[in-house]
Amino acid sequence: GFYESALVQLTDPSARTIGKYLHDEAFAPLGIADEVHIGLPESVPSSRVARLDGMSGLEPLWPTDSFPDGLMRKLLTEPNSYTGRSFRNPQLSSTPSVMDFDRREVQAVEMPASGGVASARAVATVYRAAERAINGDGESDNPLGFSREVLDGILSTPAKPGRLNGWVDEVLGIEVCMGAGM
Repeated sequence: GFYESALVQLTDPSARTIGKYLHDEAFAPLGIADEVHIGLPESVPSSRVARLDGMSGLEPLWPTDSFPDGLMRKLLTEPNSYTGRSFRNPQLSSTPSVMDFDRREVQAVEMPASGGVASARAVATVYRAAERAINGDGESDNPLGFSREVLDGILSTPAKPGRLNGWVDEVLGIEVCMGAGM
């Protein structure tokens, strides 16, 4: 997310951050500008923000089969691995966990890959806009104005990575297939 934000700032004539760019170019045209934020403004009351209910402290150590094999071992015994560094970045507390993202001061920071806060209606609106653009003629029901080339890119199967591990995500240690789209 930070790389994408930097690219937007460097190429946008107004040098907007990705949060401001998406607000102006996507969320406002969809009518959801006041319901989705990358960096939660103080004007949004806490009563409108759902609380996270995630594991904290030593709870992730209990075997639940909810984590990929080896993930917890890497987090605990290999702090300099991709996994260890990824889960500590950004280090928001002395014992980083998903619960750091439940703090209002963390939600206020524009972190493009992890700092989005939206209503369920806003998320559904974004997916509806993408679905209509993809499955329609690409013009009459295409509120974001995606070109056919962009839509084809969203739908295309990604090329297999050239690294030795192929489809294996280096952080999670599982096979994944990530494309450019939704």
